[in-house]
Parts: sequence; structure tokens; C-alpha cells
Amino acid sequence: MIDKYQGYILKKNNRFNLCGLFFVLLFVEYFLPAIISFGTNAIVLSCFILKYKFRGLVPFGGIKYLYFILFFGLVIGMLGLIIKRYELRDYIRDIYYFTNPVLVILNGAYIKKRYCDDKSFFNTIIVVSGIHSVYYLIKALREFAMYGSSISFLDWRIVIGDSSAIAATTIVLIIIDNGDLLSIGKSIKKLILVLCFLEIIISLSRTKTILIIVSLTIIAVQRGAIKRIKGIVKYSFIFGSIIIMALVFGGKMNAVVTFVEKLNNSLTEIDSSLEWSNSSVIQHNWRGYETHCALVQYGDYSFPQKLCGCGFGERVEVGIYADRLLNIKDSSGAIATSIPVLHNGYATMLCKLGILGIVLYLLFYASMIRIGRKNKKKGIHSELLVAVIVSLCIETYYLNGLFRDGINYPYVYLIGYLGLSICSKEQE
Repeated sequence: MIDKYQGYILKKNNRFNLCGLFFVLLFVEYFLPAIISFGTNAIVLSCFILKYKFRGLVPFGGIKYLYFILFFGLVIGMLGLIIKRYELRDYIRDIYYFTNPVLVILNGAYIKKRYCDDKSFFNTIIVVSGIHSVYYLIKALREFAMYGSSISFLDWRIVIGDSSAIAATTIVLIIIDNGDLLSIGKSIKKLILVLCFLEIIISLSRTKTILIIVSLTIIAVQRGAIKRIKGIVKYSFIFGSIIIMALVFGGKMNAVVTFVEKLNNSLTEIDSSLEWSNSSVIQHNWRGYETHCALVQYGDYSFPQKLCGCGFGERVEVGIYADRLLNIKDSSGAIATSIPVLHNGYATMLCKLGILGIVLYLLFYASMIRIGRKNKKKGIHSELLVAVIVSLCIETYYLNGLFRDGINYPYVYLIGYLGLSICSKEQE
């Protein structure tokens, strides 16, 4: 019975089944709780593994570094459970955070392994993004009609939520497409592009804006000639113009005013070397304060801990601000003084896996960039893979990168899909 079910959903060269499966994965990730997405990816990956009898678990060499991170985190964290009395829920949470991207990467690779129609794969991303943007914009209009222009930036983000990474991914894909990625009609592409732009702008998201700019810049640099990147320049100009107009006409909206202030404060906010004796400084530069606390804590570690970290379950002490700013409680419901994960993924990795974890993490990124650059003649696949990896590498500094709740699912799927696609062509 199981074999029959696997044969149905994973039937080779069945466009509907594989695209439908990928559509379900993306839909679950953007419309249902993250833990359900994790479970769905785990079930799908289990079907792939049983179908292939455990072949394909190393679609490309770089993924072994993520396996090493998982292994060392589990083992060292187990010692922490016994010796330092970590809370079990923190240990399990870290297993979830660090396993999730591996599941997603492997599913992306297996989807490529089972079915090679690139346009169907990328079209699926565009369609789900369009659906999500319509849903997001309707919600934003409803909330704005209710609260009006007096709503603060923080309240605005709470009621409508952040924009989706899939919207940013879609903007990048449509702009760089030269006919090799998408088969959707031009009118539909333009409509979805506008919807995604509106989602990013209305959400007042700095992180998604940075993601788009970095990705397009990396691709433009790889393409070299100005005449080949005129589309990127054109859309970047349009995007910038829309942002400027939104800021001008939204100047009386409190949320927009605060957003402009946060843009000006973007670099200061992640600086870990400020004066931290002032509560106001800490509140306005929280990401930098997190990193500062992590570095102070790391400095107190023993040499073995500096080398290998304290494993899954380790938390970073931030004092009273864990409760005052984040309302974090421990498993007994008491006020907590520490947090399990930081915005800065490198600082998080430093505390949990030490220098070893940082090296393994960077080796993973370096190996994937090497795959892309070594096979740059493969065209847009190589360009996109390098852009994805560099973007995630930068994102790790201010939004934790791969190991957090609500990762950048489209980009992580693309790591597996593009990595296997390029490696398969390399072997031909």
C-alpha cells in the first residue's frame, strides 16, 4: 500500500504530481503554522528516501557540512542536557531549527531528481507568490481601513505581519528571467510582479528589500555587460521610485515615519559595540545588544567550549530584557533572562557550536558558491545559485539565515534544486 502511494505521488515524469506536491509544500509554508510545514517536509522527504532506498541523501558535497553541524550540535547538546541541565524544550527547539533547512534542501534536490522541467518548478513559485500577495494586500487594506494613518510601525507590523520571502524571490525571478525560467505569459508576470512589489512596500520590510537588492546585484555582477542587465537596472529604478513615492505620500502615516527612522538606523541597530548601560539604547538597537551579550558570554567559555560551543539547548543571557522586550518565560512560566536564538546567526552559531560551527557553516556556503562559479557556463542556474547563497550568507548576520523559525523557504529549496541541477549537468 505504501509503495503504491509513493508510486502515485512520485511517479516519474508526472508533471501534475510533482508540481502539485511542490505547490502543497509552498502553500503549507506560507498559510499554515511553521511546525506543520516542518512535518509536511519530513513526510515528503520520507517518501522520497523510501522510494530511492536512501540514495540521494548527499545530492552534492556541500550538504555534508550541514550534517556535521547537526551531529555535533546533537552530541554536545546531549552533554549539556546531562551536565548543565539544559531545558529539554530548548534542545528540541534547536533540533527543529537546525534540521528544517536540511529537509527543505533535500526535498528541493529530490524534486529535481524526479522531474527536470525547470519552468514548471519556477512557475509554481510564482503562482503561490501571487496567491499570497493577493491575500496579504486584502488583509492590509482591511487593517488600514480599521486603524487609519495613526497606527504605529510596530502595531502595523503586528496586525499585518511581515511580507513573505516568496514575494521577494518572485521579484528576483521575474526580473532576471530571460525565457529559461518561466513559461507564464508576460501579462500575468507583470501583474504578479506588481502585486509582489506592493506586498514588500506595504509591509515596510527592510529585510526583504535588502534581499532583493543583494540578489539582483550579485546576478548583475556575474553577467557583467551592462546591456545584459538593463532589465535589472530598469526594474530597480521602478522599485526605487515606488518606494520614494510611498514615503512621500505616506509621510503623515506614523508607521511610515518610523520606517524611515529605522532605515536610517539600520547599520547602528546591528552594531554590537555601543554603550549598553542605557535601556533606551538597548531597546532601539536590540539586534546589536543580542550580539554583544553573545560575545560576552562566549568570552567566558572554556577553551573547549570556544572551540566546539555548548551544543543544542544553549541560551544567551540578556538579563531583564528577555522579559521586558520579548516577554520570554521559561518552561515553568517564570520570567526568563536568556533567549534561545538571536537575529545574528553567526553569534548564535558561535555560542552553540563555537568556532567549529562557524567554519562548517561557511564551508557549506563556500562549497555551494564554488559549484556555481565552477559551472558558470551553465548560465542562469549558476548565476541564481550564487546569488541565493551570497544573499543567505548576508541575511545570516541580521536575520539568522538557515537556522530559525520561518526560514526563507524558496531560497532554501533553490539550494537543493539548483545544486543538483548544476551537479547533474556537470556529470553529463
